[in-house]
Amino acid sequence: MLKKLFCVNILSVKSQVMKFAPIVLTLIFISLVNAQSSPFNPCLLKLSDAPTLRGLKLGMSPTEAEKIIGTKIVFKNYKRKFKYSGEDEVEVDVGIKRFDFPSKATKVIPSQLKGINLVTLIFFENSLYQIFVQYEKQEAEWKNSKEFTEFLSDRFNLPKESWFDTTYLSCGGFGLSAQVIEDGKARILLTDKETDNLVETKLKRAVESERLRRKNLEMEKEKGFKP
Repeated sequence: MLKKLFCVNILSVKSQVMKFAPIVLTLIFISLVNAQSSPFNPCLLKLSDAPTLRGLKLGMSPTEAEKIIGTKIVFKNYKRKFKYSGEDEVEVDVGIKRFDFPSKATKVIPSQLKGINLVTLIFFENSLYQIFVQYEKQEAEWKNSKEFTEFLSDRFNLPKESWFDTTYLSCGGFGLSAQVIEDGKARILLTDKETDNLVETKLKRAVESERLRRKNLEMEKEKGFKP
């Protein structure tokens, strides 16, 4: 379905990337971002109202994002894996592109990304539809996720009464997940809901298509078997 960056030791950053990047890519976390807000206080904000995180905004092109992070984006194809009971794992690719920053090639962290140790950008059809940011420990330390989301609500003019379980906000055009994880560190995942739904639909179709292909292949093998 967002976090912070810093002028940090690059070796330290690499270990953070390996540790936290998978979090971005889990179906559970994405689904939580899309969870419905309270029916009594729905958030009706549009995609255009979504927060801008250190210059990064949903809907950006890779070229626009490069200007913010100060380096050329080299994509990794993001293949999603699914496994059904009693079946082999199914891996599909529907054109999702992922970029983690900083990377091995990163030499300088831009000043606007100070205080952040990991940014993961997810693109679909050249449009940025997910932003994950993990922040270093802040001078203004938050004791819990509630304090952090209240800060975000004040900062980005988000409805405080619409947060679900104090950490998830589902608005008309975007979803936002925010948590304090340890020692005052925090992370945010911001998602374009319409594009995310489109991606999930394409993934489901691709998975079913791959399962059918495998099933047909097995049937052909059985037909050709001669005892």
